[in-house]
This record gives sequence, C-alpha cells and structure tokens, in this order.
Amino acid sequence: MDKKNMSTLSCKLCLHGPTICNGCKGIYCEEHYIEHRQNLGTKLERIISDHDILLDRLTTHANDNDRHRIYNDIDEWKQNNIFNKTHEKLKHTTNDIREKKTTKTYLEQDLEQWSNQIQKLKDSIELLTIKSNDD
Repeated sequence: MDKKNMSTLSCKLCLHGPTICNGCKGIYCEEHYIEHRQNLGTKLERIISDHDILLDRLTTHANDNDRHRIYNDIDEWKQNNIFNKTHEKLKHTTNDIREKKTTKTYLEQDLEQWSNQIQKLKDSIELLTIKSNDD
C-alpha cells in the first residue's frame, strides 16, 4: 500500500489511525488496536482452557486404559494408535500455542485453526472413549 492510500485509511471504530492488523486486515488507531489484540488474547485464553481440559481428559483416559486391559490385540493396537496420534497432535498444538502466545504473534487465523484442531482432537477422544466403553 502506498503512502497516499495509507493517509486516507482510518480506524473502523473511531476514525483515527492507521494501524493495520495483519490477521484480519482491519485498520485501527493505536488505542483500538491494543483493544483488538486484548480481545484476541481473551480468545486465546479460551482456546488454551479448552486445550488444558482436553489434555486432562486424555491423561485420565490413559489411566483408565491401564486399568482395563480387555481389548483383543487388533482393537488395542487401534486404540493405542489413535491415542498416540491424538497425543502427538495435541503436543504439537501445545507448542504452537505457547510459542505464539509468548511472542505475541498469533492472529485470528491461528485462533480459528487451534479451535478447529482442539475440536477434532476432542472428537477423536470421544470416539476412543466410546470404543473403550463398548469393550
């Protein structure tokens, strides 16, 4: 964007500006940009909370699996494989969230991606739990 166009841009909330969010491409004054980032931080905290709850459920499920060794060999392998893949994906998501939170480089797309990843992992654990309870 050239300087001429930059000077005509203004905050979508108070008409001052411009600071451009690289994630949503919104234009903000400094005050509203800080508020925008704080809102993103709040969303990130919710995602981290969902992540932590999921991690606790996964850990609890792992302990339950230790007590219930009734699976036949194929079902046990399938469940362990799903568990291990889910655990690895969750660890990767954990590292990504922590890194971007620490460096404050997360964007709206990151929050949406993490929410989707956590939901998929929750679904995997639900399937794992249902199969475990059926056995």
